[in-house]
Amino acid sequence: MTQNDQQTSAESGEQKLARRKRSFWSFVLLGTVIAGVAGFASGFVTSRVEQGLISEWAIYPILAVTIIGFIWFSYLYYMRIDELDLMDNLWGNTIGMYAYVIITTSWMLFEQAGITGAPQHWPILTATVAISLIAYTARRLGLR
Repeated sequence: MTQNDQQTSAESGEQKLARRKRSFWSFVLLGTVIAGVAGFASGFVTSRVEQGLISEWAIYPILAVTIIGFIWFSYLYYMRIDELDLMDNLWGNTIGMYAYVIITTSWMLFEQAGITGAPQHWPILTATVAISLIAYTARRLGLR
């Protein structure tokens, strides 16, 4: 048994929880900073492409790195959370996906019927994220 293992086993439950929470929030902060840098970089490259200073193909590697980074962060995030938070996340995401499918298909049907215009993606995305957050928050508050 190493000294670190002995120190970890000597911690109280509150200390272990505090360490886990600190580690979790540090991880989330790191991910947020990285996402901010990626957003800035993609905006910078996009503006240079629009000005004709960089080839249009420069967007694709940036997009690929961003997508891979998002998948990597999501994987590590879900590996760090406990099973209750995982269930809350899964419920929130499932309800959000249902909302997305319902909103999008309804809007497309209304468009075909001539009631509305073409589906607008920003309102659909905003509603999906909001519904997911509401479902997640409700689960976290114990409204199961």
